[in-house]
Amino acid sequence: MIWRLSSKYEAPGGPARALPPATTIAQPGPGGSGLAATVGYNRKLFLLRVQNGDSFAWSNCELSIDAHGISSGYTRPVGTIRPGITEAALLASAEFVDGEGHGFDPATQQVATLEVACDTPQGRRSYQGTFESPR
Repeated sequence: MIWRLSSKYEAPGGPARALPPATTIAQPGPGGSGLAATVGYNRKLFLLRVQNGDSFAWSNCELSIDAHGISSGYTRPVGTIRPGITEAALLASAEFVDGEGHGFDPATQQVATLEVACDTPQGRRSYQGTFESPR
């Protein structure tokens, strides 16, 4: 019986499969106008981290994930995002809702894009970024 069980064990034959990193950093797109943002998305915790790289606070912010064409995608308002690494906004992707009130489901959907629009001392400014899809 022991011989039979041990003969069914197969040693791994190929190279170990590399897992994609849990956090991906958004690549700024051409559509943004003026916000110095650094944005990351943790695909295991389903958290977005939006860091304000400007020297002033952003206020009355509207964040949108996966907006396409005239669709606003899934949105979430944020009152203020202060400058600095320790002041970054941490947002669960499940907190974003579409125009019909349906929540974003991070278990079945991938965050592909993020748009941020906020009031600044220079007027309304924005940022657009895209995330590389996991391999």
